[in-house]
Amino acid sequence: MQLAWDEEVLWFVTQPVHINYEFPLKRPRQYTPDVLIEFDSTSAGDRSPMLCEVKYRAEIAKNWRELRRKFRAAKAHCANVGWRFFVLTEDHIRTPRLKNIQFLWSYRNASFNTALTKPLQDALRSLGPATMLQVIDAVCSTLSGVEKEQVIWAWWVLVANKEVDFDMNEPIRIETLFYLPRSQHESD
Repeated sequence: MQLAWDEEVLWFVTQPVHINYEFPLKRPRQYTPDVLIEFDSTSAGDRSPMLCEVKYRAEIAKNWRELRRKFRAAKAHCANVGWRFFVLTEDHIRTPRLKNIQFLWSYRNASFNTALTKPLQDALRSLGPATMLQVIDAVCSTLSGVEKEQVIWAWWVLVANKEVDFDMNEPIRIETLFYLPRSQHESD
């Protein structure tokens, strides 16, 4: 979900390569990492492809003797092809960002009253960074004949479609501050 949500990810593929390595007594083995991620080259930072293995920390500790050989082989393979190699654990994945994405996911393609887009964005623009309740109250106090539930639904659709922004790395709470994306401020 996080890869599909991330706009800097161009594409990803699971089990992309088979890497040969040797285990004790020179026995040949094959290792298949979990995912290869290709990034948008216009984004900041190192945008070379990233080959990843996903493992629980406890599994890494338990099977370190065998896993370190696999990881060493993966790093060597990545060095040869210009990729980066990372091992991701539950600490990297089970984050507030994932919980936020899981909450917002169903709103991504949801239908809503699009006439509420401009009033919601205008209210947020005039309030500056504001909580959802502040924006909803501002819109509901200026529009008549609109149910508050419709406004709340439209709000979450806008957030899910990144027309309203917030710090995705922090849990959504009642006091979460939302703001318009930079591109909308620049077009004002």
